[in-house]
Amino acid sequence: MNRIIACLILSFVLSGICSDSTAAAHDKTTGKWINGNSLTESDDQSETEMLKKVQKQFEAAFRNFKVESIAKIPVDGIYEVVANSGSHIIYYAPKSNHLFIGDLVTKDLRSATQERRSAIMEAKLREIPLDQAVRVGKGKHTVIEFTDPDCAFCRKAAEHLKGKDVTRYVFMRPLAQLHPKAAEKSIFILSSVDPERTYHDVMAGKYDKEDLSKTGSQSASERLADHGRIAEKMGVQGTPTFWINGKMVAGANLRMIDALLK
Repeated sequence: MNRIIACLILSFVLSGICSDSTAAAHDKTTGKWINGNSLTESDDQSETEMLKKVQKQFEAAFRNFKVESIAKIPVDGIYEVVANSGSHIIYYAPKSNHLFIGDLVTKDLRSATQERRSAIMEAKLREIPLDQAVRVGKGKHTVIEFTDPDCAFCRKAAEHLKGKDVTRYVFMRPLAQLHPKAAEKSIFILSSVDPERTYHDVMAGKYDKEDLSKTGSQSASERLADHGRIAEKMGVQGTPTFWINGKMVAGANLRMIDALLK
């Protein structure tokens, strides 16, 4: 029974892929699998080569996924694939060239997939260059935010966060197809001598009828490009996106935001 529970929980039952779970353990802190037997140097080298071959086969078969990492898991013949800036954790069977979508659950009913996802995101959050953001407020709660100055939901969230006990690190993520003037507003904010105040003014609509196309600096344009790269690395799909004290909130979910600020 324990062996079955340790398998992938999918929309269908898989047979013949479970292995003895006593040979491995899952570290909740790092999100990594720890093998019961240490690998020798030669074994480590052969495993590295094997993973390269598996990754090459995966990338050839599934071109829509950009692989970040690939690793063995304690299920024979199945590999963990982290792809698309960590937004996908999937499982791959190279022998049959199949993908398994779902959670890997340990024998004590913990989702190893969710723990792994959390570990990946925690590492990414530690790497964010907060000095590149627009800092808003000086409160005890840390909010990392990706926003579009012409997004109505971003403005709603910005207004809601006013007066909260937060320190916000705001990265500009203008969505040009939806909001053609959002990029120039972002550059205008990043060019300001008082970006916090300018941010509030822009989000309040003060400059909606102004032509800001020639007000920004080259350095601010480059900084905006850096914001875009940071958003891509974090797997940001839309705006607003928040990490509040390390917990992700997608969209202007004010109830969730307030719960995380308690």
